[in-house]
Amino acid sequence: MTSPSSILASLRHKSFSSPGHHRLAEVILARLEDVPTWGIRQFADEAGISTAAVVRFAQGLGFTTFSEFRTAILRETRVRDLGEDRLLRAPQEASAIMMEVAKLDFRNIEHAIQVLDDGLVKALVSSLQGANHRVLVGHGISWIMAHHLAYILNHCGLLTVVGSPAEFGRLAVNLTPRDLLVAFSFPPYSRETLQAVQFARDRKIPVIAFSDGPRSPLAQAADLAVTVPGENLFYSHSLAAFSAIAHTLGTTIAHQDPEAALHRLHEAERINEGLFV
Repeated sequence: MTSPSSILASLRHKSFSSPGHHRLAEVILARLEDVPTWGIRQFADEAGISTAAVVRFAQGLGFTTFSEFRTAILRETRVRDLGEDRLLRAPQEASAIMMEVAKLDFRNIEHAIQVLDDGLVKALVSSLQGANHRVLVGHGISWIMAHHLAYILNHCGLLTVVGSPAEFGRLAVNLTPRDLLVAFSFPPYSRETLQAVQFARDRKIPVIAFSDGPRSPLAQAADLAVTVPGENLFYSHSLAAFSAIAHTLGTTIAHQDPEAALHRLHEAERINEGLFV
């Protein structure tokens, strides 16, 4: 059987006698971000072949079933996305590791600056300010991002609620097209988050997506999508670029009325005065 560590290499270099199998290999390599959400029917539709041909494709690569083939693909893409190869190549000394982490985060922030232009910032701010209610959802590192952005938006006077996608049903029944769903997801994509986004779309509730690229299934379903670069030595998506994006949005909103923003800050400090030393 083809090993998980070589399945993508096999797709790149194997000569397929069937044009349909060749197309399927090309589709998988071109859309690795989407593959985690596909079933056998999606593989077949994307390549314009039958599901039986997809099974034969998997068997031709040494797998007994389509399920085994898909598991191998998911395992290797997950290893790639989690950055395990970068972790194995990381330097040993703590100071050298910190230097490498800083270099990657500088690169992430530079990439974020390129994708977050003035037009997108204005559209995001308009959507955030124009909503009656803002609900943020995400799992794992996405949950942390959701809380970070909610903290900033609440400081800006935009009352914001964070909920897990599993609890979205309780929140969604109260939302209307005048509200806003802000969803966060990165590979491997949360099925619950994607379902929350689809539910919002069906009810014509606007959606902002924070994800890893414009071709992610989350971004493709959103009204506005923000690419959050996060290359890292460790397993998780780096927060450096997202923090810069979140603070850019918060500062842009607060700068519209600095006196009101400072007044809210002072009022919050007064209310919480007895809670801190």
